[in-house]
Amino acid sequence: MVVPGDYDGDGRYDFAVVRNAPPFTWYILTSGTFVFRGVQFGEPPHLTTQADYDGDGKTDISVWDPRNGVFYVIRSSDNVVTQVQFGQNLDFPIANYDKH
Repeated sequence: MVVPGDYDGDGRYDFAVVRNAPPFTWYILTSGTFVFRGVQFGEPPHLTTQADYDGDGKTDISVWDPRNGVFYVIRSSDNVVTQVQFGQNLDFPIANYDKH
């Protein structure tokens, strides 16, 4: 799955994909420094919901669990995992709605 975003905060989108096998593995190649990162986060049936949730100008790795309506976010500002319950079973998250 393609997961667009500016993961290094340089104002340009980075190359990023998620391998959809348990657990999800996020592969990110930053455009500013060409640093490669691999992060395991999420699992089926989670949906990717990457966005800048902490306001630091960098895209945060995030998933939403349709079974319980919880967003799980790795904040790029401090690498802390947070969770926010918003939604319910059969909802569908719309991430990055202002980017498309």
